[in-house]
Amino acid sequence: DIFHFHGFTEKMLVLLATAKIAGRKTLVKMTSVGWDDPIAIRSRRFGPALAAGLTSVDRLIAVSPAMAERCARAGVPSARIASIPNGVDIDRFAPVNAIQREGIRSRLGLPRGVPIVAFVGFWSREKGPGVLFDAWRAARQATGISAALLCIGSTDAAHAEVDADLVARVQREIRDEGLSAHAFFVERTDEVAAYLQASDVFALPSSREGLSNALLEAMS
Repeated sequence: DIFHFHGFTEKMLVLLATAKIAGRKTLVKMTSVGWDDPIAIRSRRFGPALAAGLTSVDRLIAVSPAMAERCARAGVPSARIASIPNGVDIDRFAPVNAIQREGIRSRLGLPRGVPIVAFVGFWSREKGPGVLFDAWRAARQATGISAALLCIGSTDAAHAEVDADLVARVQREIRDEGLSAHAFFVERTDEVAAYLQASDVFALPSSREGLSNALLEAMS
C-alpha cells in the first residue's frame, strides 16, 4: 500500500516512478542533513532528478528540526513534512552502577579497572573510526592512562559501507605498536546496550548524521 524509502538514492527514482504509476502513496525518511535533505541532494550526482523526485514524495519524514528546516527552505509545503525523531528503548539502554559495570565487563571479556572508550558504527570514512583511533592513541601517549578502545560494528570488506583500506591501516598500526591488548573489535552483536553499559566514554566522530541512533542510545 505504501512505498517507504529510507534515505534517497538514484535507485529510488525507478521505485518512485513505479509507485506513482501504481497509484501508491510514498514517504521517505531522510537520513542525513547535508546528504539527502532537499537542498543538499541537489549537489549530488543526478542532483536535479533526485531533488525533483524527493520533493514529489507524499510525505517527507524529518528526524530533527534541522531537517524540517531544510525541507521548508526547499519550498516543501508544511503539510507534507512530518517530524518523527528517532526513538530509544530507555529500559534497555539504561545506566548501571559501578558494580554492575564490572560484572558486565567480566561477562563480555573486557578489561576491568581501566577506562573504556566505545564507538558504534560501520568502519566507513564518514563514521570516522580512524579519527577516533588516532585521537585515542594520542590521548594514551599524552596522559599515560591505559584506556581501552571498544569498536562495535563491521570491519568486513564485504560490507558495502566498510572502507577496507582504513581497516587495514588501523589493524596494522595496532599490531605494530603493540596495542592489541587494549583495542577490542566486535563485528556483530545483539548486546550493544551491554557494551555501552560497560563503557565510560562514547565517541561518535562521524562527519555526517541525521539523528544518530547510536548517539541517542549511548546518551540514554
